Amino acid sequence: NAHLPEVMPLLLYLRHSLLENSDAGHAMFRAYVDAAARSLNMEPPDCADPTALRSLLAREFIGWLGTLVGREKIHELPVWTDTATLSPAMRRLPASIPVADIEAAVKARGEAQKRLHDAAAACRDSHMGRGVFVRAVVEISNFCRENCSYCGMRRDNRGLRRQRLDPEKLLEWILETCPESVTDINLQAGEDPVAVREVAIPLVEMLQRLGRWGLSVCLGTLNERDYAALHAVGADYYVIKIETGDPEHYRQLASPGSLEERLAAIRHLAATGWNVSSGFIQGLPGETPATLERTFRLLESLPLAGCSVSPFIPSSETPLGQATAARVEDSLNCVALLRLAS
Repeated sequence: NAHLPEVMPLLLYLRHSLLENSDAGHAMFRAYVDAAARSLNMEPPDCADPTALRSLLAREFIGWLGTLVGREKIHELPVWTDTATLSPAMRRLPASIPVADIEAAVKARGEAQKRLHDAAAACRDSHMGRGVFVRAVVEISNFCRENCSYCGMRRDNRGLRRQRLDPEKLLEWILETCPESVTDINLQAGEDPVAVREVAIPLVEMLQRLGRWGLSVCLGTLNERDYAALHAVGADYYVIKIETGDPEHYRQLASPGSLEERLAAIRHLAATGWNVSSGFIQGLPGETPATLERTFRLLESLPLAGCSVSPFIPSSETPLGQATAARVEDSLNCVALLRLAS
């Protein structure tokens, strides 16, 4: 009984997974768990839909499991991809959100913002605990074949000195300078297939042999052969942002390819064993509460292991160099909304 509070998430999940089973032993188990939950004030939330309740308790159970085995193991769990089969009660976001509510949440300040952030923090803690994982980003190339209007690495930026780094020198630098606190290394570049083959793949292979860090990559939209080669040498986490969830907004910003191509890449990666992280740039010129609502909705529907929000910071070497930067408070509110929606 001394350890009962620690294992209650598991017991609650098991108890409500046996709702339809009338076996006498199962009935005794359910009665025991119900009494224990009441005594600990850990009763599950009221929910009329048993399937939705099991889904919510499963989320709590997975968060508890993560405190035992570590986040990297939780990433191995399959992500539910067929959102069309989920009942409304199983979805964190309602079928539609008034655009005015999105705008109010993003612009929240003072007590309203504190309530939003406190709710998001409680959601985070219940699923992932209080552990901090430190990811070190290693830029391996600033060549890029894309021409995004918001990015300083865009191919039309003729003033940028381009370079691809040597994988063996990068490994030496990582081993000499990487702090002990780092748990993951993320290799990042412009969309540069040459750097993928000549730098990323050999570097991932060398880092994998050391076994000291989790390995993720952020290398843009590639072909299936390059994805497979990266995965084969040990990378298992792919970061690929959608930038905005509105197709027309995406086109206006000259983001990579088309939004549909980006989504196809995310789904292909998830279907072939990758853990995929996505997200968007908050505060891009042309963003509206309506485009934000579409972005939240789209991200919720994707098979993602992680999601992030980056504030728009104008770069002088781009067509949007004179645009207004995003407000960090707005970006933090978007992070909170994503946590509550996930």
